[in-house]
Amino acid sequence: MSDELDDSGCSRCHHGRPAPPIPSPPDPDPDPDVRSATAFVLAAATSEIQRVSSILHHRLAVEDDPVVRVSLILAIAQLAREHQDEHAPAWARDLWSDPGQSPEIRIGAGLAWLCLVGDPVPDELRALLTDPSTHQRSDLFQRVPWIEPVDTDNGLHRCIHEMLTPDVPCQDDVPPPF
Repeated sequence: MSDELDDSGCSRCHHGRPAPPIPSPPDPDPDPDVRSATAFVLAAATSEIQRVSSILHHRLAVEDDPVVRVSLILAIAQLAREHQDEHAPAWARDLWSDPGQSPEIRIGAGLAWLCLVGDPVPDELRALLTDPSTHQRSDLFQRVPWIEPVDTDNGLHRCIHEMLTPDVPCQDDVPPPF
C-alpha cells in the first residue's frame, strides 16, 4: 500500500488509523544530520501537536548546529501552519527581523514566515533573502530537509525565488519548503 501525501508533502503512513504516540525524545544524537532529520520527522507527525511543538521549541533553545536550528524552525512552522497556530507568524517574524540572530536563523525564519502568511513580503525580509550573502549559505541549506536538494548549489536560490515571485518561472522551479 503506498503512502498518501497531504498538501504539505507529509506522508501519512498510518492509513486511517490513529498515529502512534510520539515517544519522548532521546538524548540528542551527536550527528547534526540525524538531529535535523528528526525535526523533519516530528513535524510530519499529526498527533500530539502541543507536545511535539514543545519538544521542538525546547530543542531550538539549546541547539547549536545551524542546520539543525533551521530544521527546527521549519518544523515548528510546518506544525503551526497545519494546525493554524495564530502566534507562529509573529514568532517567525521576531526571529527573521532580529539582527542579533545568526544569518541562518534569520533566513530560515524568513522562509518559515513566508509559509505561514499570505501577506506581502516586507522590504526588510526581501532584502535579507535576496542579499548575495544569503546565497553563499546554499551548502548549509542543502542539508535542511525542507529545501529540496535540486543540485549542489541552487536549492536555496530556487526556493527563495519561488516564494518571493511565484508567478515568475525560475529555471527548474522547486516548491516552497512545505
